[in-house]
Amino acid sequence: MKSKIKIAFLGQKGIGEECLRSLFEDFSELVDVKVIVSNENADNWWGSNDCYKLAKDNNIEFIDNSKRNNDSIYSSLLSNEIDFLLSVQHPWILPSKITELF
Repeated sequence: MKSKIKIAFLGQKGIGEECLRSLFEDFSELVDVKVIVSNENADNWWGSNDCYKLAKDNNIEFIDNSKRNNDSIYSSLLSNEIDFLLSVQHPWILPSKITELF
């Protein structure tokens, strides 16, 4: 059996949440979501923290994006040996230190 692709997902808002749900529902045989970076609180203009809930429900490492946690993201990408990073409506541009990993 071919091993699953290890993914780090960075995203939020409706489109980001829908994309993450799709990874779980439509692509679970192909991908293993190892890290989710999103908003922990639902106290935002779109009123949701579904990415956080999916992380907690599935025991996936979660990094809150309320601050630029670039060092935590970088460390997590390395320690989890991430194959692909998927960013959907993530709130900031990632530094080259992170993007150069891919």
